[in-house]
This record gives sequence, C-alpha cells and structure tokens, in this order.
Amino acid sequence: MNFKNPLYLISSVIKQPFSTFTWLLISFSALWLACIGLLIIMKLSWYLIGFIFFSCISIQALLMYRFLREQNRRFDSISNLIAALLQQDYSLRGHDSKQIHYNELLSLINQLADTLQQHHRHAIESQQLSEQIMAQMDAALIALNKNGSVIFQNQAAVSLLKLDLDSVALNRALIAQLHALPYGQNNTLQLDNQPQPVLVFRERFIQAGQQHDLFLFKELGSILLEQQNQAWQKLVRVISHELNNSLTPIGTISRSLIRQLEQGKPALMMKEGLAVIKERSEYLASFTRSYSEMAKLPPPDKKPLLMALYLQGICQLFNQQKITLSCADDLTGFIDSNQCQQVLINLIKNAVEANQSANRQDLGIEIICQLHDKNLQISIYDHGLGIDNPDNLFVPFYSTKPHGSGIGLMLSRQIITNHFGRLSIDNGPSGGAVATITLPSQ
Repeated sequence: MNFKNPLYLISSVIKQPFSTFTWLLISFSALWLACIGLLIIMKLSWYLIGFIFFSCISIQALLMYRFLREQNRRFDSISNLIAALLQQDYSLRGHDSKQIHYNELLSLINQLADTLQQHHRHAIESQQLSEQIMAQMDAALIALNKNGSVIFQNQAAVSLLKLDLDSVALNRALIAQLHALPYGQNNTLQLDNQPQPVLVFRERFIQAGQQHDLFLFKELGSILLEQQNQAWQKLVRVISHELNNSLTPIGTISRSLIRQLEQGKPALMMKEGLAVIKERSEYLASFTRSYSEMAKLPPPDKKPLLMALYLQGICQLFNQQKITLSCADDLTGFIDSNQCQQVLINLIKNAVEANQSANRQDLGIEIICQLHDKNLQISIYDHGLGIDNPDNLFVPFYSTKPHGSGIGLMLSRQIITNHFGRLSIDNGPSGGAVATITLPSQ
C-alpha cells in the first residue's frame, strides 16, 4: 500500500473538526436568515419560527456532539498508540476507520510499531547472545557506567575481583585505578587480593545512548604459563629435531662400520664414516653450547667506548667483505664491549649472507652509527632480498636459514635488552634489510 505524506495525513485529521465547525456556523447563519425571511415574507408566528429554529439547532448540536466525540476517540487512539511506542510497548495496534485520512495514519503507526518491535526483538536477542558468550568466557569481564557502578559482570570477574553478588560494587580505589587506564591497549594492574599483577584491557561502548566502559582482566600467571608451555614445546621440538638429524647418521654409520668389522672386511669407509661422526658431534656440541650461553648470559659490564674505533675493529674481522662505515670520531657509547661485539658480528654475518643469497656481494654493507633522539643508534644495511615475515625473526627457535637454530637473533636481542636498548630488523627503504640497534647514550 502506498501511503501519503504523514504530515499531510495528520493535518487532514486535525483540520476535519475545524471544517465541520465552519460548516455548522454557516448553517446556523443561514438558518437565522431563513427565519427572518419567513417572519417578514410569510408573517409566520414567532412560536412556529422559534420551534423550527430550535429544532434545527438541536439536530445540529447532536450531530456536532457525535462528530466531536468521534474525533476525540480518534485522537485518544493515536495518543495511546504513540504513548505505547514511547514506553517500548509494541503490542498495541490501531483499528480501521471509515475516515480515509485517519485510516492511512493508523496504518503508518501500525507499520512503525511492527518495525520497532522487530528491531527491539533483534536487539534483545543480540544482547542475550552477547551476555551468554561473555558469561562463559574464562577471562574476567566487567562493565561500568559513568558513575562507576557495575552494570555487567561474568562469573570469572566475580571470582577474580571477589565481588559480592548482592551489591556487585567495586571499591573507590579500584574504580579510580580503572578510570585512569588508557583506552584500547593492555595495561598491568595490581589488585589487592592478587599476588601477581593482572592484565587489563579497557574499551568504551554505547548502550541506550549512554557511554560505558568495558574492562577485560587476564591473569598474567596464566598468560606466562601458556607462553612458557609453548616455549618448552618449541624447545623440545627443536632439540629433538637437531638430535635426530645428528644421531640418525651417526647410528647408521656406526652400525655399518661394526658390520664390516664383524664380517672381517676392511673398513674401507672407516675414515669417511668417522669424519661424519666427528662433524655431527661437533655440531651437537656447538648447538648445546649456544643454548647454554642463553641461560648463562651475565649482566652487561658497560664502559665508555669510542664507537668509531670500536666498529672499525669489528669490521676488520670481515676484511674480505665490502663494508662502508659512517661514524663520528668523537661519538662515545656506554656498552659492554664483548657482548655488543657478539651482537654486531651476528648482524654483520647475517647481512653478508643476505647479499650472497641475492648475488649482490659487490654492493657491500653499510653501517651508520649516530645519535638519534639522544640515543646511540647503529644501523646495518644489506642489499639482499629482504625479509618476508619480520615479526617472526625474534620468535624463539625461528630461523630463515636451512640449518639455523633460531638462537642468534634471540641472544642478540636479549643482550641489547639487558643494555636497556632495542633491536629491530625491518625491510630497508630501497630494498634489502636494515638491522637497527638503539641504546641509551649514557
């Protein structure tokens, strides 16, 4: 059904009684003129004219009363329907009427009620689903209004925050701590009833036109335990893989040599077999030594050094490579010479291998040491193929090399972190990769 403009329908319904009143006024005036005409022309009795006049007036008054009562009933119906919609009661509907404009207006209101009822039902179902999901979450979840009152909490939040189910309120100190947290990021918070800090994520949401705060709590102990378990699983996989890669050929060659000796045959492959066993044994020793270095890394013994001379000495270890060094002669760094040398050797070696893999050894490596934002910054640029996934470079036991153990970069980052610095590796602006070490200047 094609509805007319609602404003037109409303104005038509409202104008109806006024047009009727105008019609009655005209009729009343015409009746007075008719009575005066009869009095003058036909010289009728005043009593007869009065009887006719008051009879017509009574009929018009009765018609006017019935009309106004019908109009009041219509306005009351419209008022009740709109009041019900305002109170979110969408069950009432208007009935059809003989008055066409009023009937079309009722149809519009009924259609509006159907639409609002459908939206209201969907909103309730969505809210119930969200509450059921949040109630089953392992992470603690609470929602606070602007006054700091709890408007939602799941069972995990009740257990973590020791909430009283009767009052479900937070103390003022905790509310002040929560309101001081920034939005959209993880924050650590020490709760009075928890031995360890918890991780808290804060976000805002709108409900019923009002802004509220949503807080997600996660115990750091469970996060660390999960990360620890993942690290142990990776460690076991890497060690098992490396041990199998070495022990399998050692076992195969050993059995072959023993079989040849038992058969009285000369061990023709004795020298080659022992060489393989020696090579794999040395690799296993190096592999286990690298893990031992990670566990026994001492605190840095930082001393002031002239960075230009220090870096020149490291570059001389790669005298067969083309290395360009840019560093001010008087630039001083406050570092552990031995530990940082290990980091720089590892990074320069990676840059050399990156150039070799791209057959760009002739382009060489560029090292820039400078002060940047009051920090000492060392950048190492190569001309390799770049990095496909920079985010995984510092994941323990992750390596892009076929025979890498994933220890070198992890150890390097740990050394720089112990210096209160930062190590990052990204793709270079013009190709290749760049490793950047940022250290405090003092």
